[in-house]
Amino acid sequence: MYMKSFLIRYETKSLCEELMYYIGELSDSQQDVILLKYYHQMTFKEIAQSFSIPVSTVKTRHTAALKRLCALWKEGGYHETETHTGR
Repeated sequence: MYMKSFLIRYETKSLCEELMYYIGELSDSQQDVILLKYYHQMTFKEIAQSFSIPVSTVKTRHTAALKRLCALWKEGGYHETETHTGR
């Protein structure tokens, strides 16, 4: 049971590192939207208010960011050593 728990934690950590790597490949504005939406659990309206931009702009950035993340994930290219060397 310990080994299974360890492997699940390791895999989860690895996936999180990979996701953060890909988020780092997004534009700054896309990173902001993704991190505020999913890490800070803000609504589109709250994000829009915090940047003084229309909700539609936030939604557009969100959609573009998700499409880019999907493309990056499919392409692969993440290498654990890159995150340790600062890329």
